[in-house]
Amino acid sequence: MPDRLTSLDPVIAQYTNFASEERLLWAFSEEARPQVEAQVDRYVAWLGLAPPARLLDLACGTGCHGIALARRGFRVTGLDCTPRMLDIAMRQSAQAGVSADWVLGDMRTLDYEGEFDAVMLRDVVFGIFPHPENLAVLEGVARAVKPGGPCLLEVYTFEFARLHGMEHCYHYDEASGRFQPRPEFGHLVSMQLYTEPQWREMLAAVGLAVERWEGWNWRRDPDPPPYRGVNIVARKV
Repeated sequence: MPDRLTSLDPVIAQYTNFASEERLLWAFSEEARPQVEAQVDRYVAWLGLAPPARLLDLACGTGCHGIALARRGFRVTGLDCTPRMLDIAMRQSAQAGVSADWVLGDMRTLDYEGEFDAVMLRDVVFGIFPHPENLAVLEGVARAVKPGGPCLLEVYTFEFARLHGMEHCYHYDEASGRFQPRPEFGHLVSMQLYTEPQWREMLAAVGLAVERWEGWNWRRDPDPPPYRGVNIVARKV
């Protein structure tokens, strides 16, 4: 763990101003529900778990996936640093009539010790901190999951972003080695993305062995390789 962590204020500001309330609530609409349920089906299959397994959903945002998991009988803890997102998660879980623990916290300073059957960090938020702090996130993930338990990480890939940019918002900056927001998107925080060999090395260093490397693209992306992002399933050894 670095002696001094960078401020969360820019990250909180970015996600507080991320989108309108209407857009954030769309994930809970009947229109979005089939997509969310299909994603959760995939995650459950990859993790190989059944209710009432206990899951940690890091950077849970508005909690739409955590609520879908809780509806299936999983015991869900959702952690996020943005109060606005957690307010929506609490309201929506109450409306859905499901129980989940919503925690305001910093994923760099997790103090869980082998408490969860699985950990998820999805929605491509990994890399928003300096490299030592990104490693601290992975160390916390590895501590939080039980021995033999799986972790699911959804991340952008360096290879794709280096060639094509990222979400039309970021460009690669050689000097910093990070993807910096274009001037018109100056409210965004920069990101550090990693190659496949770097990912495998980082995960191995914290005691997580890669079991699945599942690439994904969006419509109109160039044909792979490389993929825009990957879902990584790694198990604590």
